[in-house]
Amino acid sequence: MKCGCLLLFIFISLIFLNSRLVSSFFHAHFLVFIIFIFLLVHVLFPLLSISFQFFLPVKVSHILLLSIFLQFSVLLILIVFFVVLLFIVPVIFIWHYQKQKKYAVNGLQVETLHFLSYYVNEATRSKNGPEFLAASAESRELQMRPTDNADIKHLMENVTEKQKRQFSVPIIVRNYFLILGHMQRLHEYITTEGLQSDLQTLLKVGLQITYSMIEIATIRDYTHTAISMLEFRRCLIQALDVKSSPLLQVPHFTEEHVRHCSRGKNAVRGLAEFISQAPEERKGLMDMDAQQLADVQAFCAHVSDVDIIPKIEVTDEDEIVVGDVATITVTMVRRNLKEGEAAGPIHAPLFPELKYEEWYVIVTDKNDGDGMVAFMRLKSPERVVEESVQVPIRKDGKHTYIVSAYCDSYAGIDRVETLNFTAHKADEVKREVVVHPEDLALDNEPTLFEQVMGQMNADDSDEEEEILDNGTAKPVARVREEAAMSDSEIDDDD
Repeated sequence: MKCGCLLLFIFISLIFLNSRLVSSFFHAHFLVFIIFIFLLVHVLFPLLSISFQFFLPVKVSHILLLSIFLQFSVLLILIVFFVVLLFIVPVIFIWHYQKQKKYAVNGLQVETLHFLSYYVNEATRSKNGPEFLAASAESRELQMRPTDNADIKHLMENVTEKQKRQFSVPIIVRNYFLILGHMQRLHEYITTEGLQSDLQTLLKVGLQITYSMIEIATIRDYTHTAISMLEFRRCLIQALDVKSSPLLQVPHFTEEHVRHCSRGKNAVRGLAEFISQAPEERKGLMDMDAQQLADVQAFCAHVSDVDIIPKIEVTDEDEIVVGDVATITVTMVRRNLKEGEAAGPIHAPLFPELKYEEWYVIVTDKNDGDGMVAFMRLKSPERVVEESVQVPIRKDGKHTYIVSAYCDSYAGIDRVETLNFTAHKADEVKREVVVHPEDLALDNEPTLFEQVMGQMNADDSDEEEEILDNGTAKPVARVREEAAMSDSEIDDDD
């Protein structure tokens, strides 16, 4: 009895201690569970004890033992059933709900989106990206190990910080240096499996976090912030520092190869220039063996060489007028692919998972201080990709839109095109309004109200007319009047 009361007291205490962690729904089912535990301790266990003391010393038949077992098994099954139904199932449901409630539709934690919405502003640049990623909720959920301080000490001594840190929380600082070490290609100082695993986790979740940064910037019309977050995104993918040369993306290239490529005849500084050169004109390859040269050639053939073709129009109109909703169509053609081919995964040996390239198109108005007009995301790997977006035309006169296409996977292959057009005033363009004949015919059709009223009038006319023997219709009121006159004449004769 004392044990049972003690058990009941312990469970009730746990409920009050955890009242902030569980809901009232959970409390109710937990109380029911305590009641069943109490019955189990004070009813089932004593019965089992008495039964075994009574039956074990005596030789009983197997049938009697089976009947006793079945009686107790029924009670045990009921207890297990109610425990599962009223406790285990609700607890699993509540646990799953509490876990999923903290995630947004895009898979990130709601806390991360709130953090980014607060800190991402018009002055945010690529150098802020590593610390924002390290301060995200997904990053702070990683565990600190007692040996991390000693393991990351050599990395911190060799990393170059671009700015003063904003946060001093240990887990944020550790993950911040892991990200910087990856971007500066100091992986030889990340030696333990725990730190390597944490870095891979940060890089994987970094794709979704950087895209959320880009979305926040585009929604708020922070053009330069969106471009900076795009640069930070591909720095994570290609393990590049913010100011590193794009040529470091070429296989087997080091800083020495980059310096050699930027000197003398046929010198290049960008990746697009390097890829467009003939193999015999490329510099920095003298000390490479045949396999390394083949890797470089395969890389140059694999990286997308794109053409961007922008167009703006108003559907079914020859001119653009203020107040119209114009359609901007961007067509991207990968010239390095043949008809029917598609782009494969990108070359990113230091990124922990396969990645397919995406292109972000930002349209800005040159006459409006580079204000953002439209934003598009091209994810298709096909040779020809087309995407459209509708924009309102608010000002008349000549317009110059700058259409910039940014690759999120490779630095140095971006494309910029100009889109020029003239928006006329409404009174400057005479537009002929063409109405389809079927639409004109609809004007002659009765409306629903007219149809209802016409049916009612038809019913009234049917009631007020009577068909005579000769097939003609006569109003009912007149027929009744003639019948009454006939009756009065008969009475007079009488």
